[in-house]
Amino acid sequence: CVYNLGANMGPRDLSNTPPHVFEKAWKLGAWGGFLVSKAVLPRMEERGRGTFLFTGATAGLRGNMGQLAHSGGMFARRGMAMSLAHEFWPKGIHVAHIPVDGLVDAPDTVGKFFPEMFEKAKSENEAIENIVKPVDVAETYWHIHSQSRGCWTFELDLRPWKDTAWFNSNY
Repeated sequence: CVYNLGANMGPRDLSNTPPHVFEKAWKLGAWGGFLVSKAVLPRMEERGRGTFLFTGATAGLRGNMGQLAHSGGMFARRGMAMSLAHEFWPKGIHVAHIPVDGLVDAPDTVGKFFPEMFEKAKSENEAIENIVKPVDVAETYWHIHSQSRGCWTFELDLRPWKDTAWFNSNY
């Protein structure tokens, strides 16, 4: 199972984040993952095996100016994934959190909301392979799913090769 709903509400500081926007980011970031967990994990537990992968974001590892709602939802997602891993790994169910830190070649998501920005960024980065391809994410997810129980990954962050990792930035 993969939980991969985005929760980015756009750049907003505290004064421009009404409660309903923060709540929506939390619902997309965590509440939905909780509901899917309640539906899927008991069935995996009955089988004694399974994989549940949560797609995360850098906002779930560090807050950033203008990312108040997004960080709230994604921190909650990461914490929930971590708690579920502690609960379900001993039952043979692999739970992992995979933050994706970079522009994803996803014209049907971010491209629909910000088409000009997406096309500009894609044209600047695609030729130099500085864009995350969905097929590469899928291959990584398959690798995590296929790992031996003796060597499971909980967290693996993905980013293009030329991006500066969040832990090397000046924020």
